[in-house]
Amino acid sequence: MRISNRCSVATALGIGVLLSWAPSVHAGDAHEVNARLPSGSKFSVSMPLAGWNGALIEARCGTECQAPEGLCASIVARGYACVAGASASDFHSVAKAHEMLLMAKAIVAEHFRKPPESSVLLACGSSAGAGLWQAESFPEDFQGIVAGAPILDDDAHRGRLRWLGETLRSTRGGPLLTRAELARLHTHALASCDANDGLEDGLISDPLRCRVRPEALQCANARDGSSATRCLRPEQIEAIRRVYAGPPDRPDAGQLPGSELGWGSLHATPARGPMRSSAVDRAQPDLSRFVASGGKLLLFQGLADTQVAPRQTAKMYERWAMALGGRVTSTAHARLFMVPGLQHCGGGEGPYQIDFLRGIENWVVKAKRAPDDFIAFHPRTDSTGIVSLFAPTARDRAQQVFSSWQVGVSVTLPESRNQPQTRFSRPVYLYPVHTHYKGIGDPDSWRSFYGPNDYPWLLQ
Repeated sequence: MRISNRCSVATALGIGVLLSWAPSVHAGDAHEVNARLPSGSKFSVSMPLAGWNGALIEARCGTECQAPEGLCASIVARGYACVAGASASDFHSVAKAHEMLLMAKAIVAEHFRKPPESSVLLACGSSAGAGLWQAESFPEDFQGIVAGAPILDDDAHRGRLRWLGETLRSTRGGPLLTRAELARLHTHALASCDANDGLEDGLISDPLRCRVRPEALQCANARDGSSATRCLRPEQIEAIRRVYAGPPDRPDAGQLPGSELGWGSLHATPARGPMRSSAVDRAQPDLSRFVASGGKLLLFQGLADTQVAPRQTAKMYERWAMALGGRVTSTAHARLFMVPGLQHCGGGEGPYQIDFLRGIENWVVKAKRAPDDFIAFHPRTDSTGIVSLFAPTARDRAQQVFSSWQVGVSVTLPESRNQPQTRFSRPVYLYPVHTHYKGIGDPDSWRSFYGPNDYPWLLQ
């Protein structure tokens, strides 16, 4: 046990601050060190007993996850040192988050007698947005960032949710649309666009280009419309139009077709406070110094997300692409993957088990090759755990490791038709490419889908 002192001055990394930590203890297959910032915030660092790959991962899940420390177990099993904060609020102070990372690097350096060769951030939601602001202020903190559905402005985010809540709330304060009515709307959306990718499979592969006509569900008689009928009242149709369209001053903040099943809880969003939409977002972070230092950004966004508008994430990415020299040049530094049927940071009807950790590992830590695609899985037993997004590692060494059709980002989960724990699998391609069914083959297998070459610039 190399780390035994409770207080030490971190000089190896030039931090020059007092560290306070407890002696490391064995926790399963890892050394675990509990430490505390000078401000009093606590965090933990887990390190593999053997086979460290020389990299450090900071795992965050913000308010979407109540136990961030649980993220480290599967990450350490893959050879990484891992740091997780005990409080999501710590990440919203860029200076505090930077200090925690430096202290974690110092602990790892003392334990292994050498500093980490690279540091990677895994985050989703509000903590992903905080990580991107951190990359602007401290561009050398991370060599790679996986950011899912990033929330850059918490106030604007809450304002959008309040607007959606008001739109979907009846005059009596309850939901304007029942769950049964939302299910009918969802079925109607699928009928409108599900087959556009060559297969009716319950997923809309490209909802960004899907148009739904909710008026087709309107009752012929204004007095009709109840849980016993299959039509909707005019005020319900108008609310649906507004939710799809987004706030008048921010049309890119609307919901996409395919997300309707997640609207049920939006009406309960508190209406107190100013009804501010997301039109006055903070300017997005400037990542030019992060890119200049060699940093790589892997963004992902669920297309069925009701918390973060997918069009806003796509627009944010496109602004970065232009700032970094255009779409072709920018893919060397930043890449976006839009996942059909994925809700906010996990779960949903789509394939939400995706090894984004493997993608950033190949890009930053090992092969230095950017991912063009991933193989995504929907498990037979649903789990909304955020761990499934970052590290769906199978412990059975006998399971097949395979690659996708284009670049070959290896994953360690088995193909769906051969394993009962997986319902179906799909390839997920670099935005804006979406999947198409080949017309033959098992519709539950990723091998039966391809990405059309509609965007040759992606392959240059």
